[in-house]
Amino acid sequence: GGTTLEDLLEPPKVKPMCFLKQKNEFLPPFSELRHLSLAKNKISDDEELLAVCLFPALIKMTIYKNPLILCPGTASWR
Repeated sequence: GGTTLEDLLEPPKVKPMCFLKQKNEFLPPFSELRHLSLAKNKISDDEELLAVCLFPALIKMTIYKNPLILCPGTASWR
């Protein structure tokens, strides 16, 4: 047996993005992520950071050297 045209055209098998923790309990990707560095990216709008809300264990996010403009009087993000 060789590889057929049908084999080549079949979409690749992809692993699911959720991980089984216990029977019938799934975790979202990166659910254990505690520190995220987005330093030196091109983040210019705070709405681009909303996805970090999906990481329940996140306790620290680094965003320095981005073109993000903070509101007047705001020294840092917490």
